[in-house]
Amino acid sequence: AGLIGVELAEDLTAGGHRVTVLDLSERMLDRLAPAPLGSELGEHLAAKGVDFRPHSSLARLDHHADGRLKVTLTNGGELVTDEVISAMGLVPNTDLARRAGLVTNRGIVASLETMQASDNHVYAVGDCAEIQSRSYFFIEPIRRMAQTAAAHLAGELLPFEHRPAAIRVKTPSLPVMLCPPDRSQADLGRWVSQRVADGQRADFVSRGTLAGYALAGKAVSEHESLYRDVNRRTGR
Repeated sequence: AGLIGVELAEDLTAGGHRVTVLDLSERMLDRLAPAPLGSELGEHLAAKGVDFRPHSSLARLDHHADGRLKVTLTNGGELVTDEVISAMGLVPNTDLARRAGLVTNRGIVASLETMQASDNHVYAVGDCAEIQSRSYFFIEPIRRMAQTAAAHLAGELLPFEHRPAAIRVKTPSLPVMLCPPDRSQADLGRWVSQRVADGQRADFVSRGTLAGYALAGKAVSEHESLYRDVNRRTGR
């Protein structure tokens, strides 16, 4: 379960719903966080009533005799439920941009310097934008895209910078702050986890340098200083 999945699971459970989360991965946030943190988040959500089913996904969806939905899982199991919510990530919808003649790839191709699309009268900011073959789906880099576009509209130049993204996971049962390593570093390092007072901290170390981190519980208070450190060490 990624960001959308874990946040929805917590919100719906808090609203009094019984929630089952299906995931092909071993644990929650498996692509973003080290194993110990993902496992701890899973334990906190389980204590709230979330039923997490690893190594499983939806294979078939049918109407049940009682009017609800029958879910057949890839592992052969079955569930009967009122609703099915897909939380499989984001894919930019570029249909309108393509019909307007803009250059698109996975997203709308935008300039690093100004966030302008191939038509200089159009700016691409947010989930839809693609900058040097990279797209960002988190609030912090999207905010900086908007600053780049606003600066250009005001006659100034503030180029967008590729930086490790700071991600706040909105799970009140266990506050989590993530800064995954840049994709250029992801295969060159490893996570080093440690328990701290009332929390958990994991550093992603690449070639002896701090290139990312993951914080849980009260350890999230270290986020700002670590984020500055990561950007300083990675030359951002």
